[in-house]
Amino acid sequence: MLRILIGITCRNAELTIGHVLESVCGLRYPRDLLHVLVVDAESSDSTVKIVEKALTRYGISHEVIVRRCTIPEGRNMILDYAKEHDFNVVLFVDADVVIHDKKILTYLTDIVNKHGDGVYMFRFEYRNFRSIQELEEFARKIVSGDISHERIVVRCVPWCQMALTAVTRNVFVNVRFDHDLTFSEDVYYGLEAWTRGYKVCHIVGTSPFGYDLNLRRRNSLYVNMSLRDYLRGLRKKSTALAYKHYRGTIVETLLDFATSREGKKLLYHTVCALALASALLSLLSGSLFLSLVLSLFYVVGTLAYATRLALDRCRICNILRCIVKQQLTSPLLFLLSLMSLAKFHRTFRSIHGNISKMNSLSFFGS
Repeated sequence: MLRILIGITCRNAELTIGHVLESVCGLRYPRDLLHVLVVDAESSDSTVKIVEKALTRYGISHEVIVRRCTIPEGRNMILDYAKEHDFNVVLFVDADVVIHDKKILTYLTDIVNKHGDGVYMFRFEYRNFRSIQELEEFARKIVSGDISHERIVVRCVPWCQMALTAVTRNVFVNVRFDHDLTFSEDVYYGLEAWTRGYKVCHIVGTSPFGYDLNLRRRNSLYVNMSLRDYLRGLRKKSTALAYKHYRGTIVETLLDFATSREGKKLLYHTVCALALASALLSLLSGSLFLSLVLSLFYVVGTLAYATRLALDRCRICNILRCIVKQQLTSPLLFLLSLMSLAKFHRTFRSIHGNISKMNSLSFFGS
């Protein structure tokens, strides 16, 4: 049996963290081989109190670290703890992901024993709710229930998320999260793992292994992020973005990017920023009518985005911050992504070639 460290990074997660820990503590796995480490980035709500109370109540071995940090810094604290205390595997669980399958660690042990070192991402599903009451009712239902799978498939994939993902010891000893990446750190981690010769796999069952629970509002992580943090590591973020949408050829990659949600968002803000720049240039060159048309286009586009943020219950100061942040960074991120696609095309193609040879690794019944 493997010694498993369950690592959770959080900040102001009082709405979901109690349900998450209840699902973690309900897992069917020997308690002497299981430890929970929560890294809290100095929450201003009651997250830490809820964490301490829940873990103490369930009597599971645990430790809570409260320290100001970014997501990749918090994840690296978890990896360092796992190395220091000789854990075989780290299972990352997001602070809003409730685990549905109580046998997930048993499946993980079987998969690691069969396939060896790698990054193993369990399938999960996003759920959005209109109210706190709806979210809590669904969370209680998931925590109290259980599922079984007719079969579980392990497939190689090019990149991963860390919402419900396991990393084996040889991987986390040699591959760390990049502190410059205030977002997309998980995609970049998958790229680093692949380039160092490790597998990145997606584990798919009959049903999702867990659920990512969210209220229908804009993600506060990106809304509240400063322009400086957004620009931090932008070149690496552009590499992660290009890699995430890579589909074997440059044309297919561009099409996949253009039709994705984040691609549409990036192109939307890039067009708005270009419209504003073109309006100013037209005004300076004396083309008053063209400048007026472009300005009107810019205002309509910007107001549409601001309205969407307002409907997601964002504050006015955060709406203004998001508009400036997105319109300043989107053209630059788009340009850098194209450059990364051209520069790393051979590396990306090599990884995808390996994936096509290895899929699918295995499947088995539960």
